[in-house]
Amino acid sequence: MYQKPEIICIAVAFLFVFSISFSQDSSQDNSGSFSEILTVATDKYGTNQQLANGVYFEDTYRGARGHPYLLEDQFTRGAVTFYGKEYRDVSLKYDLYGQQLLISHQEDAMVFTTVLAKELTETFIIHGICFRKLVLMQEEPSYYQVVAEEEVLKCYYAWFRTRYESIGENENKLYSFTEDQQRRYLLMDQEVYRYFNNWTFVRIFDRSLRGAIRSHLRQNDLKIQKATDEQVGEVIRFITQLIHPSDL
Repeated sequence: MYQKPEIICIAVAFLFVFSISFSQDSSQDNSGSFSEILTVATDKYGTNQQLANGVYFEDTYRGARGHPYLLEDQFTRGAVTFYGKEYRDVSLKYDLYGQQLLISHQEDAMVFTTVLAKELTETFIIHGICFRKLVLMQEEPSYYQVVAEEEVLKCYYAWFRTRYESIGENENKLYSFTEDQQRRYLLMDQEVYRYFNNWTFVRIFDRSLRGAIRSHLRQNDLKIQKATDEQVGEVIRFITQLIHPSDL
């Protein structure tokens, strides 16, 4: 079944209305506009059709050395919470360079890809990794991996890839991408701290706690920058108990 052209119109209208309203007054609450547009889309096409609303994706990096996506250059099954509704078993790709989430749709014989609107994408799970839209180091929300979340201490990773450009024959631009990289952060007492290794990690905490944390890392032979997510979660729980022993 061929995709109805009206769907494209809804997607374009959605983005157009959002960009106009946002540029007119960045402080204005746009939730009303979102609700009205999505209500129209839901009434006409059904709730699941909301996921097809977005910019149609065009691959501009064919022939590049490497790729901009999380872990691998192919769609994988995952889950996404979009405008407050969870969708499971959907086909996703996370573009680390562009910081955008791609979703593949299949309508009978037709397959197409759209970019999910970041304004409405709250969380997603891909490759077993949970990402959430947060405001940490930037004024605008960005996606962060949720590594550990305790009441007094939280750990998040920002995944990224760097793109390089060169000029090839016929003055054509050639692109290459690095492998996956991460910036690692702790959130404590509403303050955000970035760490790189055991030394910078330990120095985030009060002097009275540093000795115990340093010993814990040594006893478990852990380099925090190379530790698995499970190991980092265990360290976060250990430190939480040091800060508030009665909480655990």
